[in-house]
Amino acid sequence: GELEDLMQRFKIFQNDVIKQNKPNSQPIIKANLGCFEQFRDVLEKKSHLFTKDVQKNCLDVLADMEQSAHTYLLKPVHEALKPQYRKLGTSDWLNKPLFEKLLVSIENELQGLQGSIVSSHQKLVGQLHLEVTAEYVRRLLKGQVRLKDKERQ
Repeated sequence: GELEDLMQRFKIFQNDVIKQNKPNSQPIIKANLGCFEQFRDVLEKKSHLFTKDVQKNCLDVLADMEQSAHTYLLKPVHEALKPQYRKLGTSDWLNKPLFEKLLVSIENELQGLQGSIVSSHQKLVGQLHLEVTAEYVRRLLKGQVRLKDKERQ
């Protein structure tokens, strides 16, 4: 249908913006986050206007677009945090200054993620927290994070 075509064109547009990675790419993608939410609201709250297939297909496209937007916006954040991640594996990672430095770095990066509507921003920040936690757990499981005191571990 026409709506599904529109969603596909929207997705192609976003993919092009991400691929080109121009100075205005991030603001465009941040603005898209708000659009996803508005589209989702209409698709869910006015579901009687759409067939189940159209609704599902459009929601799937939106979910894909949101995921790729989050990945695109968070990639530079993880790059900036990489030096902090490396310190997670050292014996003094719980050392207060190191841990505070990671938190300050995350706070600084969060400033750069602002620019979308509040609920979209919160979702993006939630995704960042999830990924930072996953990075920490991944390093724990790889045995890179070791504490001298086994009980503290």
